[in-house]
Amino acid sequence: MINLRIVGSSLCLSVLIGVAAQAQTAESPVYKSWAQVPVGTRMIQKTVSVGSDGSTVESKTIQTLQSIDDDVATVEQIYVDPQGEEFTQVFRHRRKVLLLPGVKAENLGIPANATDQGAETLQIAGREFETKWYDTTGQAEAGTMLIRTWYSNKVPGLIVKSFTRIEGFPSTTTIELVDLIRPGS
Repeated sequence: MINLRIVGSSLCLSVLIGVAAQAQTAESPVYKSWAQVPVGTRMIQKTVSVGSDGSTVESKTIQTLQSIDDDVATVEQIYVDPQGEEFTQVFRHRRKVLLLPGVKAENLGIPANATDQGAETLQIAGREFETKWYDTTGQAEAGTMLIRTWYSNKVPGLIVKSFTRIEGFPSTTTIELVDLIRPGS
């Protein structure tokens, strides 16, 4: 007797393999940004949150390129909270990513829901970066978040700066590159 579950599972698997074989891939902008720097490069970002009462909270994120090959860039991220506690995560940025239907390779890394965009030169971390910025919106418990993010292909991970404000709420969060350290420099 034929087991219908096995036949059904095999059919579903065959369809998924066929769809995946037809899917287009493109090089990930994040992988590409890490591929331009040597192993051991560290990127340090500072996050400053200013509350409605004027209080300031700072944290730090350190990302280090651990290894890279033709398929994957492995990046260790250490997040240091305001109390000095460290949390470590490892990210594996794949070189090739599947393109979702309707997404073009040249639009990877650009927020799909951007409401405005522009170009700006930023003087950050003792360097000058040509950036493209995008405005997006999101939703938080307290209201609509307005977010401006500056990107540069010259920075591992792409993000140079980000500024978030909740509409009608006087608090803000700024994330900014504070150092980019290459081995031997």
